[in-house]
Amino acid sequence: MQLDAKVPGGPLAEKWDRHRFELKLVNPANKRKYNIIVVGTGLAGSSASATLAELGYNIKAFCIQDSPRRAHSIAAQHLHDVQSRIAKLRRLERELKRITKCDAGNVAACAVIEALADHELCETEH
Repeated sequence: MQLDAKVPGGPLAEKWDRHRFELKLVNPANKRKYNIIVVGTGLAGSSASATLAELGYNIKAFCIQDSPRRAHSIAAQHLHDVQSRIAKLRRLERELKRITKCDAGNVAACAVIEALADHELCETEH
């Protein structure tokens, strides 16, 4: 069995650029035909999985935890992060609802324009 690293030819400084330009792109209509395997669901693995899933790819994420307690701890940490993001989005939603209750025809009295000009006018931190 012969291993082939498929390293592009040419000077070392140009290998990455050459590789990027020679890659075949995936047609957006064909993204669901590919399964991408992500090994590890730490910060990098879960971020990569989420980003690729949002782009339309099928993701298979695998992780091995040495104990159920460690897996539970990681899940709880992610839950806390998600809950914080949702709370921030809800504050932003309330603020946007508040400032969009203006007469769209009267720019001088528009809270949206005022809030964009001076963030101190916002009622909450979002």
